[in-house]
Amino acid sequence: MKEQFVTYEIALALKELGFDEECLAYFNNDKYRDLICTCENGMDGDFTIHHYSGDVNAPLWQQVIDWLRENYNIYIWEQPINSFIDDEEELNSCIFIYQHRITDSPNEYDDKEQAILKEIELCKEKKT
Repeated sequence: MKEQFVTYEIALALKELGFDEECLAYFNNDKYRDLICTCENGMDGDFTIHHYSGDVNAPLWQQVIDWLRENYNIYIWEQPINSFIDDEEELNSCIFIYQHRITDSPNEYDDKEQAILKEIELCKEKKT
């Protein structure tokens, strides 16, 4: 299930960008950077998260995609593509990122982590 959560590097970059949403897990902000899930079902049926203020929220990939769209008008999706290597067909994927409108020309990436880190850095540059 760990693969459903973003990496520590992305979580830290999001925190620096202002991400402060509730998450199902967090990273221990020490040298080990452990992913820790501490969800408990509260008396009212809601989740409660217990962690220290120095820890870093660990959002799900989809949560980050939604947050970037809502806060920075960045649209991200993964598109399967067929490629041929040595006459054998492989199904790979390409990450498309559109800023502001889907009609804009997309930035294309081969890796979801690389794509999101790059877009976060671009957002940070725009804020300064």
